[in-house]
Amino acid sequence: MLPSSPGLWLLPLLLLGACAHQPTASVAKEPPATTEPASLPQGDIVAPRYSAEEISIRILRLIDSVRHTSELTPERVRGMTGVTLNSHSHGGGDMEGEIANGWRYGISVSNWSDIGPQFAFRFVKREDTAASIESVCGFNLTHYIAYLEGRGFTGELHRGGPGATYWRFHRGQVPIRLYFSGPCVNMVLVNSPVENPRRLRRRRNDN
Repeated sequence: MLPSSPGLWLLPLLLLGACAHQPTASVAKEPPATTEPASLPQGDIVAPRYSAEEISIRILRLIDSVRHTSELTPERVRGMTGVTLNSHSHGGGDMEGEIANGWRYGISVSNWSDIGPQFAFRFVKREDTAASIESVCGFNLTHYIAYLEGRGFTGELHRGGPGATYWRFHRGQVPIRLYFSGPCVNMVLVNSPVENPRRLRRRRNDN
């Protein structure tokens, strides 16, 4: 059961401040969505409605509960978040659920043949809403960072081009990317801890 006031248990984490950051290599299957991502298939399953804070906490607890990306299965997602995923052809499943102000959350689990297991959580804006993501991100990037650092993850800010700047965290075999817009997290991506073997082969050939 979630605490009635998440802010109370987050306060000690927020006091931790910045810690030493170490880089980690991870491979994304697709670039972060800076505009509305494609809708996930819903089927006959209805996802529970959560506030952005509530689903964010459930996702962070889910990630904290595993020691390898491959443990982020549809069954574990259901057990930790209460969200049942529709199955798809990539060895996992996906689902969207309502938040508020025309915003939804999306969860996806895949097992790609080239890069291995991948877990994605994102906020999805409906086409008919004018509300910005700030309207649903009371639980923001600072809270995410504080939680992960408090659970033993180390990270650093990776600066890329437009839409490619993100925080990357690592603990054991669980590499994480936090994509964000302003103060708000818009996607959490957990990749396989093993680099794409095709890229590794290309690097060896280059040497």
